Amino acid sequence: MERRLLDATRLGVSDTSDFQEVDLAVLLKDVAASMELKAQRLSKSICLSLPEDEQTLRVWGSQEQLIQLFINLLDNAIEATQRAELPHEPVEVLIQLNARELIIEVADRGVGIRPDIRERIFERGVTTKTRGDHGIGLYLIEHYVTQAGGTIEVADNAPRGTIFTLFIPADAHACPQPEAHDAS
Repeated sequence: MERRLLDATRLGVSDTSDFQEVDLAVLLKDVAASMELKAQRLSKSICLSLPEDEQTLRVWGSQEQLIQLFINLLDNAIEATQRAELPHEPVEVLIQLNARELIIEVADRGVGIRPDIRERIFERGVTTKTRGDHGIGLYLIEHYVTQAGGTIEVADNAPRGTIFTLFIPADAHACPQPEAHDAS
């Protein structure tokens, strides 16, 4: 999965051949449930907040890339929370959709991101993790969001932790409408 995303970023093009209508509510619930298993093994939890009308969360995009985006964000948040002092609060995921944009927010009460790294956090190879082969997930997330015409912000989650907020324009995630056929 990451190899396919990385190949697309190397080329500077987005492979839209697998774009389809995606039920973001179902996708998020599935990803959160699978990541909850990891969180529970570490005595952590995930709190998912979706709009009351989940039917509005149908987007046009790559289901595979959206799954990887959420896995990367949640995995980072769980890992940052694991490295923080006790007590550990749940990782929070908030999804909002309005006429202008889709807003995805992932907040943790983990160790946070040092200011010197925050400036470069979306660069390939930059990581806050202390071990393992990392530094690609946020790079790929930023690339996907940028290709959709959106932005991603990183902020402190006082008194500790980090908030990642993705803003994706409404027209970038709108499902295509069937063409009207003239009856004449």
